[in-house]
Amino acid sequence: MNKEKLEKKLLYYLPFVVLLILELCIHSRIDTNWGDDLWFTNVAQKNDFNLLSWLYERYQVWSSRTLIEAVLMIIVQLPRIIWVIVDSCMITLSAIFLVKNIGEQGKNRQLGCVIPMLIFLMPYTQVNSAGWIATTVNYMWPLACGIVAIYPIRKYIENKKLNGFEYIFYTVCLLFSANSEQMCFILIMVYVTCCIYYIIDNKKLFLAGGKYIIFQTALSVGMLVYIMICPGNQLRSVQETRTWFPEFADFSLLKKIELGISTTIKADFMQQNICFIILLLLVATYIWRSNCKWMYKIMGIIPAFIALCFQQAQMILGDMGIVTRYGILFGERFHNWRYLAFYALMVLLYIFILLSFYMIFEDKSKWVVIGIFLMGLATKAVMGFSPTVWDSGDRTGWVMNFAFLTCIGFVVLKFGQKNKESISDEE
Repeated sequence: MNKEKLEKKLLYYLPFVVLLILELCIHSRIDTNWGDDLWFTNVAQKNDFNLLSWLYERYQVWSSRTLIEAVLMIIVQLPRIIWVIVDSCMITLSAIFLVKNIGEQGKNRQLGCVIPMLIFLMPYTQVNSAGWIATTVNYMWPLACGIVAIYPIRKYIENKKLNGFEYIFYTVCLLFSANSEQMCFILIMVYVTCCIYYIIDNKKLFLAGGKYIIFQTALSVGMLVYIMICPGNQLRSVQETRTWFPEFADFSLLKKIELGISTTIKADFMQQNICFIILLLLVATYIWRSNCKWMYKIMGIIPAFIALCFQQAQMILGDMGIVTRYGILFGERFHNWRYLAFYALMVLLYIFILLSFYMIFEDKSKWVVIGIFLMGLATKAVMGFSPTVWDSGDRTGWVMNFAFLTCIGFVVLKFGQKNKESISDEE
């Protein structure tokens, strides 16, 4: 490797190194001695504790997150510095592979600066509602591993081969990530879409590289089956319904869907959501600078304007009571035109965002960005089927925010392409 290439590589990875150092400094001052961290630590330190027996019992009576909880029970028994290092590395790893998945051959300098900065600015306290170690292992680590597990698709698209270590590494990452319900949904959607696309488009899927894609798809689906047949998930749902939301047992399918949409609207428009706001502002700016009709420019700026208005009002007035524990539409609200109009407006804003993506991107990129955005919304909306829809806190929107961050990456790339075109025109 010559000196110039080495310098470029060092400059490319410099923002990630800075991110890692900053995260290590912040993590070193975090107190993990509270909440679920204490509970898991006390269980793991019992004299008669047996990890395999405990995991089997948890699967039968509480949770299908067997791999995640196995790692969690090991981490809580180790010195705190281990979690500090691993969690900081997970955050950095998510930034590196997010850029690799989005960027052109994973070497885009703009993304290499923007993505680490935005990840650092994201409110990491969202994954601290039940204890730092327990929540990060359940949410941040599967997310980071999921972002890594998607990278073989990028390499497959670029006709790059995987070595023996990579096969093992990406498979382990996928298994751990897919053990989380939200990430299992994401991985299945991404891998199945990839399989369908290649079968329809050029039928390269059954060549050497494609066989691994099929293998990863099968593992994701297998993990979904493992989650769905878990007796503990059903028992936990019954217990949590009694504890947190007794009325939830009487909700119909349509009501649970409405509740999921309501909690998504609240997370995006009614609370401080830095990734969502930045995404809307970038989209509005790009459309405003483009040579398109005024109708499209107004359509692009309306979602950002309304989101800023609602979030500012929430900061000044507090909770305005539009989205309640029972959602937006319930009881007499079904016949109140104000709430019906608000609900229709929110749905219309999401449609405007999707149309904006359609106008900004060309060819296959538009469908990729639209799909990522919709998958992100779905990971939050599916919480409408959980009795802990509100009591789980903001951590359930963590995957959605990273989906928004991915969309931001694509828009940043588009800005870079537009600037290059402008320079070429001037020359």
